[in-house]
Amino acid sequence: AASAGVINSADDGDLFKVSLTAGTLYQFDLRQATGSSLDPYLQLYAPTSQEVALLEFDDDSGGGSNSQITYMPTTTGVYYLAAWDFSVGTGAYTLSAT
Repeated sequence: AASAGVINSADDGDLFKVSLTAGTLYQFDLRQATGSSLDPYLQLYAPTSQEVALLEFDDDSGGGSNSQITYMPTTTGVYYLAAWDFSVGTGAYTLSAT
């Protein structure tokens, strides 16, 4: 599955809700679109009882300046992926999950 988005300004970011199954290995890739000045920065969050906990984050391990997170949840439930720029870049991106 893949989604597309745009970071419009330095303080912009997008949040994606995903349902994950315990014991399943997931790979999330955040890639800049051609011509974008975006330096993709990806974060994975899980909700806890009263707050959201940061589980994983990545800046450049997806090749070039792209981001990649590999994660196997121990609990089935709703998680969140946040797409940002690492600094002040802007532009289009794709976020995919396998």
